[in-house]
Amino acid sequence: MIDSRFPPQQFKASSYSPVIILSHLTEEDKESLWEHLKDNHSQKARGLVSTMSDPFVKMLIDKEKGIGALLTIEMKYVPDHLKKYQHIL
Repeated sequence: MIDSRFPPQQFKASSYSPVIILSHLTEEDKESLWEHLKDNHSQKARGLVSTMSDPFVKMLIDKEKGIGALLTIEMKYVPDHLKKYQHIL
């Protein structure tokens, strides 16, 4: 029986996106990803440089002084050998 105080409701479904969490990569993998971005996705690489130079962004991702926010990158920008690290957010 459905409780009349809590009638059924429909919710809009959200989509999940597979991503790579950059802080989970080794330094070698980060370098490999960066080279791949520069060589194959130059606009995305430029955007990351611009984003990472923002002091507010640096504060957000700082684990000690900030909130430890995760920096992610969409799978379409990731080379095949790094796709094993994908997460669904």
